[in-house]
Order: sequence, then structure tokens, then C-alpha cells
Amino acid sequence: MYLDSLLEDIFSTHNNFYDVTKENFPQNYKMDDFYAELRFINERNASEQRLHQAIVEGNAAKAKHELRLTKQTLQHSDGHICSIPISPLRQFKDSALSMNTLFRKDIEQNYVPNIYINHYASRFTYLIEIASSFDEVGQIIEKMIDTYCMLSNTFSLAAYTRPIQDCILYLELHMNEEISVEHLAKELSLTPNYLSTLFKKEVGKTITQYLLCRRISEACLLLRCTTSSIADIAASVGINDSNYFTKLFKKQMYMTPMQYRKRHR
Repeated sequence: MYLDSLLEDIFSTHNNFYDVTKENFPQNYKMDDFYAELRFINERNASEQRLHQAIVEGNAAKAKHELRLTKQTLQHSDGHICSIPISPLRQFKDSALSMNTLFRKDIEQNYVPNIYINHYASRFTYLIEIASSFDEVGQIIEKMIDTYCMLSNTFSLAAYTRPIQDCILYLELHMNEEISVEHLAKELSLTPNYLSTLFKKEVGKTITQYLLCRRISEACLLLRCTTSSIADIAASVGINDSNYFTKLFKKQMYMTPMQYRKRHR
């Protein structure tokens, strides 16, 4: 009884709002319409929650499935949802921008540092704004799901203790510098032996091995996405001798940096 009374009060307020802005909303809005709208909102919210949980988990297939369900829910609504009289494409872009922000927050829950997120989030914002069609925005949303799930799977620090989280963040922020275990341990207020042992136990690699892998990975990104010289790329990842960089790169990637660039451009 109390719930029915409460819903009646909510409906009355809701209907009064429609009356005030009746040029933008359906006429003769009834209680059955209100219940239908509540069901729609509940279904949409449940699907959106599952979508965001899939992003946190790094499960792109599940996230795309929930995205399709969300779209179906929107398509099967009876038009009762309040609509703002703006361009449909602009409205779709605004939804995509909101997803970009929410997906970013999702993977932050999984301890993915902002240093990994900022570049992609800014890039998606730019791509959404310059998109000229619904299909283009839809493709960007799919790419956002793939990218944020990749980041959650690849760069989550959730499994590590705080000292190792701090260690990895320091390595990322100072990748272009010469880094010794002794210096790193001092920055983290740990002994070199303890830090090295703990890092190998949690990460499965030595600090030196991890740093080299990250430097080569960052170099691969720069080779694909920039026209910078091999020497400049080597220096930007902390290896000032380009010949030595080429040797390390070839050992890990089984090809020279130039061969890698030609293959991936």
C-alpha cells in the first residue's frame, strides 16, 4: 500500500513535469506508461552495470554483448523517455563521451594507473568530436571497449602489493632515465635486496628484465605511431646508444626497428 502511494506521488510529480514541458513530451501520459518507463530504466541500468563490470574485468566480448543489449533496450522503448530536442548525432556523441569517461573510471577501479589511460581517453574524445556519422561513432565505441579492456588486462596493478605498485609506476614515469636497482630502492625507502626479491616474486621477472620489456614495448608504439628517428625513439625510452638499442630490439622482437616499422605502417 505504501509503495503504491509512493509511486502515485512520483507519477504525479513526473506528469506535472510533462505538463510544464508538454511540447517535448508525450501527451496523455498515464500510470501504465510510467510503469513501462520504470521497467525500461531498470533494464537499461542493469545492462549498463554489467557492461561496466565487464570493462573492469577486461572482458571485451562480454562488454560488447551488454552494449548490444543496451542498444536493444533503447530501441524497444515506447518513446516514453524524456527526449531533449537536439541533433540525434550530437546526442549519440554525448553518450559516447560519457562512455569514454565511465570506461576510464571502470579500469581505474582495477588499479590501472592514469599514465596508461590519459593518452587513449584524450584520443577517443577527439575522435568522437570529429566523427561525422552514427556508424563512425559506433565504431569508436567498439574500439573504446577493446582498448579499455586491453588496458585493464595488461596494466592492472591490482595483484601487486603497494611497494611493487609504486615501483612499477616509478619505472614508467622515469623510463627515459638511467635506473639502477639501488637508486630505485632508495626512492622507495627499501633495501635493494628486498625490492629485487619481492619484485621477482610478484611480477615473475627481474626489475631489469621488466624495464627492458617495457622500453621495447614503448619503442614499438612509437615506431608504429610516429615518424621519429630510431635514435630519438631509443633515447626517449632510456637507451642513448642507437646501435645498442637496435641489438636489444632485434633480440626481443626478432627484427630490427626499421623492419618492424615497415611491417606495421
